[in-house]
Amino acid sequence: MTTLDSHEVIEHDGHGVAAVLLSGAILLALILGGALVVNQLLDVASWVFAER
Repeated sequence: MTTLDSHEVIEHDGHGVAAVLLSGAILLALILGGALVVNQLLDVASWVFAER
């Protein structure tokens, strides 16, 4: 009969959490930057077509 070890492995290293948070922040910045570029392109396109 085998006994089960009731000790859970707890990660005390904060590098994994920091990496996840940093990658999330980078992803959010890329999404916002892309939205800004699309907004600027639409603004220029509307200005060009409004001049006609």
